Amino acid sequence: MRTTLYLKQADLAIQLAAVILPIFGTIKFLDLSFMLVGYLAVGFTQISSCVVNGLALPAEYKHKHRIAYQYVLASIGLITIAVLAGRSDDQRMFLFYALMVFSPVLAVWYTWLSYKETKFLKALVMRPQFTRI
Repeated sequence: MRTTLYLKQADLAIQLAAVILPIFGTIKFLDLSFMLVGYLAVGFTQISSCVVNGLALPAEYKHKHRIAYQYVLASIGLITIAVLAGRSDDQRMFLFYALMVFSPVLAVWYTWLSYKETKFLKALVMRPQFTRI
C-alpha cells in the first residue's frame, strides 16, 4: 500500500508540474507559446494518468467521481473524433475554442480527484496497523 501511495504522490506532483511550469514559463519569457505547450503537456499527462490509474488502481482506492470524469473524457474524445472526421471548418473552430475553455476545467477536476485519492491513501497508510513500531 505504501508503494501505491508513493506512486500516487509522484503522479500528483507530475500533474502539478505540468500545470505550473508552463504558467511560469509564460510569465518569465512573456511568450504565450508556453501556454500552448502547457495545454498539450497537461492533456497528455492527465490522460496518461487517467488510463494508468483506471487500470492499475484498486477500486477501493478510487474516488467516487473518477467514473464520471472518465465518461466526460470519453465523450469529449468521441465528439472530437466525429468533428475532425467531418468537413466543416466552422465546427472545427468551435471545437477548438470549446476545448480551450473546457480543458482547464477538466485539468482542475482531475487534479482534485488525484489529490483526494492521494489524501485517502495517506490516511490509510497512517493507520496504526500499517505503521511499523
